[in-house]
Amino acid sequence: MAFCQAVMAYNSQRVLSLIKPVMEDFKKRNAGVFKNIRR
Repeated sequence: MAFCQAVMAYNSQRVLSLIKPVMEDFKKRNAGVFKNIRR
């Protein structure tokens, strides 16, 4: 059971590290879109 939890934690950390740059890029793009909409 502890091993499963360790694997889950490790996988979630890897997934987060992979998703983070994508999410940051997504936020930047959205910020640009929102600025254009407000004008």
